[in-house]
Amino acid sequence: MAAATNSRAQSQSQSQSQSQSQTAAAGLANASANAPAPAPAPAPAPAASAAGPQPTGTDCARLAPSTWPSGVTSRGIHLVRMRLGLRVCIGDADFLAAFGGLMLEDGDAAQALTWLERALLLDPGNLGAQADHALALAAMGEPDALRELSRRLLARRDLPSRLRAKLNSASTADIYQLPQARLGADLVPRRRWGVQGEINLQLGTESNLDRSPRLTELTLSIPEGPLVLPVVSTPRSAAATLGTGTFQVAATPAAGLLFRSGLNLNLRRSAAEPGTDWRQVQWGNQVSFGGRQWTGQLDASSAWIGGPLNEPYRLLRLGASVEAAANGCRARLGYAHEERRQSVSAVLDAATMAWALDLRCAVPMAPGWAVSTAHSEGQDRPRSGARPGGLQRLQTSGLRVVGPLDAQTQVDLGVRISQVRDEVGYSALLERNTVRRVRVQQFSIELVHALDSYGWAGFSATLHWQQLLQASNLKLFAYRSESLYAGLRWAW
Repeated sequence: MAAATNSRAQSQSQSQSQSQSQTAAAGLANASANAPAPAPAPAPAPAASAAGPQPTGTDCARLAPSTWPSGVTSRGIHLVRMRLGLRVCIGDADFLAAFGGLMLEDGDAAQALTWLERALLLDPGNLGAQADHALALAAMGEPDALRELSRRLLARRDLPSRLRAKLNSASTADIYQLPQARLGADLVPRRRWGVQGEINLQLGTESNLDRSPRLTELTLSIPEGPLVLPVVSTPRSAAATLGTGTFQVAATPAAGLLFRSGLNLNLRRSAAEPGTDWRQVQWGNQVSFGGRQWTGQLDASSAWIGGPLNEPYRLLRLGASVEAAANGCRARLGYAHEERRQSVSAVLDAATMAWALDLRCAVPMAPGWAVSTAHSEGQDRPRSGARPGGLQRLQTSGLRVVGPLDAQTQVDLGVRISQVRDEVGYSALLERNTVRRVRVQQFSIELVHALDSYGWAGFSATLHWQQLLQASNLKLFAYRSESLYAGLRWAW
């Protein structure tokens, strides 16, 4: 999801807002009219013309923005609309050049290259596609094409002033591709640094705020035989408020190298059940590096989690990952080490080590849709041999499907299954010291609707449903929970 352009960066570049906020594809309508007529372009390849029904150029032009979008959310709306038209406009060079330009401005240089290269196959003389293609290559760590194009075009007297300013800035390395400051996502292109924020506020209800089992009795294993004790364990259900806030700063001293740091605040509050409230503060840092085909990442974070629901504790995390792209898919292999420190119960202190493999692919014949799968395995090793259950073996698998329902609405579907198995018996009083096994199934659906068309720039309406089903051979650790939240998201 693209985030909003930094207001400070906007004010600093006000004098160049027309020359640098638009991609070259959008700003070259006059270039073709004023430039000498190029040589006739070769006929499109049969595969391109056979990709689907071919509308007229006017039809495809109506799908592209009539004026270049100035905001991130507005750009996102146009991207979704153009994705929906890819099937029928796959043979329109101008449409593909504009689509690639939008993706480049939205921070996805790798995807932009795909469509810009296709536009150039259909129309090699398209100056806008040439310029954006060179800018995308430079953003992926290959600046030679940009230097050559700049040298050749800047010598032309009929070059539009907007494109001349853009190439001059790029050739002196003033503009770089800057991924989003929010950890793990992409941001629009900026200068060498940028700031960004996001606020979410949601109101809803949960059926099990404290994640407790529903029990009326508990059986203890004692030498004299099973002892059945009456208990009252009823999940607490009530309305609640979820709030999140993010502020991130990023800097890129050179193409392909990025540093970013941010502060995240999260909380849940229930007026009816204040004993279930929780809050979290996290400070995260990342270094990303790489080129067109692969990227590497190192990250470190520190978090504090507290509130009346659980004993407060701290999390320290170090991670490393490598990501590669090919054939419309991106694969990521990562390793993470996490240290957990309880504020009081030192016996529960532990270290978690885990490997993870993720794969994300575009859905053929469904523009804008993507499917992701993920799998991780690891272990949670206690600092003390007295922790119930001892070492825990962890395994998680997930599936996620994301795509547009229409030009302003996106759906995110997810399912995740996690399993935990203790190495030794949890307690001699529970099922005669049986080794505990836990299985958690999580299902979620989120709808996000952009509100730009209503005059709320940068705002989105959200609706989120989630179900958690935790099963265990020890009934004390089994529970069920459903939640439904609706609210607003504001990114700037």
